[in-house]
Amino acid sequence: MAKISSLERSKLDRIAIDMLISAPLMDGKEMEETLEQLKYMAMLKSGKRKVKKELDNWASIAYLESLDKDETKTSESKQ
Repeated sequence: MAKISSLERSKLDRIAIDMLISAPLMDGKEMEETLEQLKYMAMLKSGKRKVKKELDNWASIAYLESLDKDETKTSESKQ
């Protein structure tokens, strides 16, 4: 497997996090396909043994970003 550069890793991170943020809007089939894509991306980034760790990391970041977006919307609507 070819190694990827740090720029490609950061792009991969951004794509994965954006996919996870949009996941609640997906149906079951889309979710399965997305999960397979995310597993493959995690394997490219971190190797086969660290897929779960990478998925957990992306999920944590996506969760925190989605909370931040919700807070921003809430504060804007109060003004």
